[in-house]
Amino acid sequence: MGGAHVALEDPRETPLDQGETSEPQLAEEVKSPVQTLHVEAAIGEQPGPEKALVEALRGFIRKETRQKEDESPQKIGVYHAVALLLFAVDLALLYSQFQHALENPLFQEILKVAPWALGATAVGFADRVRKMLVDQARHMKWVIVGAAILVPLLLLQTPIFSMRLRVNTQSVTVTPDDQRVHSSITQENNLYRVVFPDWNGYELTLKDTYNEDSAPFKFKVGGWRMLKGTLAQIPVAGGLFGRKETMLTPLYYVRTDSAQGGAQVDVEGWFQAGFLDAASLSRLRCTRIKASDPKHQAVQCSVAEGIDKLKLPKGWYDLTLRRGNCQKPLPRQEVKESGNRGINFDERCKD
Repeated sequence: MGGAHVALEDPRETPLDQGETSEPQLAEEVKSPVQTLHVEAAIGEQPGPEKALVEALRGFIRKETRQKEDESPQKIGVYHAVALLLFAVDLALLYSQFQHALENPLFQEILKVAPWALGATAVGFADRVRKMLVDQARHMKWVIVGAAILVPLLLLQTPIFSMRLRVNTQSVTVTPDDQRVHSSITQENNLYRVVFPDWNGYELTLKDTYNEDSAPFKFKVGGWRMLKGTLAQIPVAGGLFGRKETMLTPLYYVRTDSAQGGAQVDVEGWFQAGFLDAASLSRLRCTRIKASDPKHQAVQCSVAEGIDKLKLPKGWYDLTLRRGNCQKPLPRQEVKESGNRGINFDERCKD
């Protein structure tokens, strides 16, 4: 310890050997993880403290570079914005077509609870969906598909759909249940033209205002029925889609009398449009059955005990009475606007 003195030189004044590199020079040269790899050989030759300092500097640079790359948002140009707008409009128009199916109270409650139940999972899923849409917007094929779908969806929201309904008498009126539906009688006798505001389903009521022996008929016009009625009015080619006019009548009473309950009537023939719809048959206490003639249609209607009324459209039908062990076919019968022959189960089933 005696008199040994070690002269410490200022590192700033110490000249560097030809193969050595200063820390400022290293910091300037190490601008990215790729460039950092180029100086690894030089760092391996540095003394311990200097090597640790450079290692720390290199790790800091890598961390900052990676963080900036991860945090950089996806760039969206005008082209991508237009594509995303097409996707959004398509989804909104599609939702309007199926909105009635989503109005179920159970589904509505699920929509309320789902965000709270899923929590961060729902947010993460939404971010993934957003990223997916942005990625798809970069492909021209999806832009073309979005634009192609938009045209028919817009047409479905315009009042271009109509039907021509011919009724049996001038006393029959056609009244839409929705005020947006326009119904008007044409110059031709008993012919109505009904114009719908869009492609959604609507209901019309046919009523014989001056006939006490009739009941209103609810005619459900769904999307496909509306489309067929519209295309059928096209000259020449319209015949491919059916008749350009739909014949409809109210329902007329056929009185029944049964001293016992459980009576039924099988009705076989050809029914007007809409009569065999599930909602229509349910209101009339009828169910569809298999017809004995392949060219015909058939329903089975329940009859209450005592005096009741069977409600049928105007036309010719084959009737079969059923009560207990009794099964009696009746002669072919015409259902008219008034004066229809009644059915007495007690007389027919007394044997």
